[in-house]
Amino acid sequence: MNAAMEDRTIVEWDKDDLDALGILKIDVLALGMLTAMSKSLKLLEAHYGERLTLASIPSKRLASMR
Repeated sequence: MNAAMEDRTIVEWDKDDLDALGILKIDVLALGMLTAMSKSLKLLEAHYGERLTLASIPSKRLASMR
């Protein structure tokens, strides 16, 4: 399967098939999102001086959580 990025190919395998073959499946997109979230928390700390973690984000302060 071709990806949106030029010269990049995506290979998709069913998790159960990989498990049957004993191959480890890694969700690379999730790793990228975790990196983006980590960088966002660092930017928030640099800008507002408040250190947050994923566990310490007050849900009452997030408009999307209402």
